[in-house]
Amino acid sequence: MMKFRKKEKERPHIEITSLIDLIFTLLVFMFISTTFIKPVVKIKLPVSAVNEKVKKKKIPLFLTKDNRLFFDKKEINIKSLQYFVEKELDKNKDAVVLFNCDEDVPFKNFVSVMDILKNSGVKDVAISHSPKK
Repeated sequence: MMKFRKKEKERPHIEITSLIDLIFTLLVFMFISTTFIKPVVKIKLPVSAVNEKVKKKKIPLFLTKDNRLFFDKKEINIKSLQYFVEKELDKNKDAVVLFNCDEDVPFKNFVSVMDILKNSGVKDVAISHSPKK
């Protein structure tokens, strides 16, 4: 009588080489794509020696030298600023408006925006600037 040998069972294994290749490719893509992100609005901020960090939720507001107004990365009309600010404050009462105003903006335009922010119920406005070198 002939004896048959039992085959050793192969342990199952998963090939992860292609998965690792895919992950590294995605990482490289992410690193490269994030270096090409450009700021939404070009603003030349005034220089100041005082630096204070804001720790609350910030709502970005940009006023460019050609009087274009951007609220939370969307261009808006100055007449609709109060609506957008009130809508955002309904979500978060303690939010701070981070006002980025170009240094070449006429002072009356700066004051107009500050008046609207005050009338909208904003408690805190942080005025952004470039650090003094």
